[in-house]
Amino acid sequence: MPRLFDFPDELLCKILEYLSSYDAIYSFFNLNIRFNRLLMPFKHQIDLTYLSYGQFMNFIKIILPTINKDEPLYSLKLGNVRTPGQIDLFNTLIHDQTYRGYFDNINKILIECPRLNELIIFVEKFLLSLSNLASLSIKIDQIRDEDFHKWTQLIVNSVLSISNLIKLEIEMPTGLVLSRVCNTTMFNSLIDLSLNLTLVTDLLILIQHTPNLETLSIRIGWWTSGDRTLLKMLDEMRLNTDRISFLIHLKKFHL
Repeated sequence: MPRLFDFPDELLCKILEYLSSYDAIYSFFNLNIRFNRLLMPFKHQIDLTYLSYGQFMNFIKIILPTINKDEPLYSLKLGNVRTPGQIDLFNTLIHDQTYRGYFDNINKILIECPRLNELIIFVEKFLLSLSNLASLSIKIDQIRDEDFHKWTQLIVNSVLSISNLIKLEIEMPTGLVLSRVCNTTMFNSLIDLSLNLTLVTDLLILIQHTPNLETLSIRIGWWTSGDRTLLKMLDEMRLNTDRISFLIHLKKFHL
């Protein structure tokens, strides 16, 4: 019977594809130089969402410091779906500079089902300090009516305004209201955007504040029968002498 070490790299890579990043690293990291080389893609990204509390702490406190000596972490996924309280735990640990430095090179983040207070801390204490963050996905599962304004403020004033963010996807059960966005506010870095909006007018406001978009996917929460608002405002944009400033780079649009 052949030993695992006798398998060619191509077959070992296929085997590793069936494992999660955590399981692959936990099982094979530091076995030898060859396996460390094959594990390179797994060392650059981690999905924490399915880990138990013990596995989460083991990765943050033991595995990550070891692999971070040679390979930076670029992609992070975390959430409360399978491990309730994971985002709050991450926020607590990230205050410790011992662990904070391991995430300095992050350029892609996916966060699932955060509570409002958790996301506020996550954004203000972590996201805004990431100079390389280019891609962000936030999946919000519930919003209480009394918190809607706070959610809107957080997303518009903090998330959309991240200066180096290129791609942003936000899924939420209700749409954003953009009527209070300051006229001078521009989200210039965004190239790829997917967002829930409440009204057609919010779409037109968004268009005027995201001049460099190439891909735009919008979900409108409220349509009225015979709604002519969109057509009217689009026509106004067409007649506007400054219309060339609106979405001149747009290649893909989904509504």
